[in-house]
Amino acid sequence: AAKAMTLLRVCLVACALLAAYSPAARADDAAELIAHGFFLRGKALYEGRDFRAALDAFRSAFRAEHLPEFEYNIGRCHEQLGELAEAIGAYRAYLAAADAGTNADEVLAKIRVLEERNAGGARLTNASGRRWVALGVGVSGIAFAIGGAALLGVVGARYDHCRALVNDGVPCASNEIRTDQAMDYSGKAFLTVGVLALVGGTIGYVISARADRKRHAWLTPTLGDARGRAP
Repeated sequence: AAKAMTLLRVCLVACALLAAYSPAARADDAAELIAHGFFLRGKALYEGRDFRAALDAFRSAFRAEHLPEFEYNIGRCHEQLGELAEAIGAYRAYLAAADAGTNADEVLAKIRVLEERNAGGARLTNASGRRWVALGVGVSGIAFAIGGAALLGVVGARYDHCRALVNDGVPCASNEIRTDQAMDYSGKAFLTVGVLALVGGTIGYVISARADRKRHAWLTPTLGDARGRAP
């Protein structure tokens, strides 16, 4: 009878343990396994520089298990893709959910750099627009200068013809002289405007190009380990 009671107690304890390992617990283990698989896939894609596909994998990992470290890796992918606002949002979500004592200082530094870059994007776009305006002014200057030089060339030939007539004792017609003078003034004006526009456009282009090339250095990219945890 004592052995039977002992066996009964063992069976009851075993049943209790089986009941404690509920379907919810098994579901949690399955979710962790799925998230881990997506993380490994995302990590491999990231290292292969396929950042868009890596982003999708990390998002799938986060949907399977809401680890804040996956938000960190999502932010890294957005950063590499140049999607600055999305990267900032993912990093902020990571900081909001991560435990105290994590790499908060590093992530805050990333956010500050990205916010500065994001704010500078509009300035860089404006600088690029100014560069094309300056280029247009310079090209117009070249056209004006060529037109002015062409007019002066024509006037020079007409003056030479008139001078040859005068040397032969044949006077030049007054209307022809007035036309030549008008062409001479126009040619000089076109040439002056063209040279000034060319110089101004060149200076503007150089200044705008320098502003357009201005960039902040990216922070060294890092990824979480196989658990999805950020270093």
